[in-house]
Amino acid sequence: MKRLLLFLLFLFLGIGLFAWVVQRIGWEEIQYSLSLFSGPKGFSIFLLTFFMLGAGAVRWRVILRSQGYAIPFSRLWQIYMGSFTIMFFTPMMFLGAELFRTYAARKLHDVPFSKAFASNIIDRLLEITAYIPVIFLGVWFFLWRTGSASPQLLSISLGILLLLAAAVVFLYSRSFRRKSILRLFVRRNQLQDMWELEHEVFRFFRWNSRAMWEGLFWSFLKSGIALSRAWLLLLFLGKYFGFFAALSILSFQYLALFVPIPASLGSHDAIQAFAFEAFGGGSSTGVAFAFLMRTVEAAAALLGIVLVAHVVLLLLRGKVMEVFGKFFRS
Repeated sequence: MKRLLLFLLFLFLGIGLFAWVVQRIGWEEIQYSLSLFSGPKGFSIFLLTFFMLGAGAVRWRVILRSQGYAIPFSRLWQIYMGSFTIMFFTPMMFLGAELFRTYAARKLHDVPFSKAFASNIIDRLLEITAYIPVIFLGVWFFLWRTGSASPQLLSISLGILLLLAAAVVFLYSRSFRRKSILRLFVRRNQLQDMWELEHEVFRFFRWNSRAMWEGLFWSFLKSGIALSRAWLLLLFLGKYFGFFAALSILSFQYLALFVPIPASLGSHDAIQAFAFEAFGGGSSTGVAFAFLMRTVEAAAALLGIVLVAHVVLLLLRGKVMEVFGKFFRS
């Protein structure tokens, strides 16, 4: 019940924010920007979205393979798409997508809980590693290029981004030197499961770990595809932004993901309206950009629902077979 109320709270917050943005800009201007986007253009953006998600699924497969579990891509793709659906529609559920993938990997492919959960934590860390340089460069270029911030705000923003980057560097350096992070917060005899999880994470993040470098490659490739998708959509909307401007637009899309509103409704629209207006592209085009991105990703998430249903049926079938096995053995 609490999760439902939380979902509804953030959903109505997003709807209210979206309505406020549309009211300020005017639906007619947004509709004109949307009219520049035709069917074939939509298919190309949709295709790039699937390539992007596919890169994420391959990255997860690399992590599991490093743990000794060579699972076919087609099976992992179903689970990964299901987790994308959960993350897209219910981002306020902390670790909801990761727990779904952990449970599915454990039940369908006999991956122990500690390894399955660790693979998802590693996957999230690799994702954030690729996010940080995009956000850092994109926000810095935006503030420098548009002059929309005072030197003090620019310094504060860069300081926050540097702290995030320092946190990731700290994690990697501790892992490379095999020095526990948990030891800084808890005693060795406490939270045994967490120590096992940290061991799995540290085993992956090593200088001589081929899997780590492969995972980073797929993470940055995923961000590269996302950048190509954003740049292509800008062209379709008639905005010929340069490379760093497109990178800024992508960085704001990444920042919107940190707001736990379903489908980034309202939050992505507001931040892109501000960014496009500052770049001289028009706030209505920014809302159209966010709207189209959401539409394409929602289509992928709806397909993920079908794949989630298939995975759930496999899980239920396994449960039924387990019950029948116990019955005949008794």
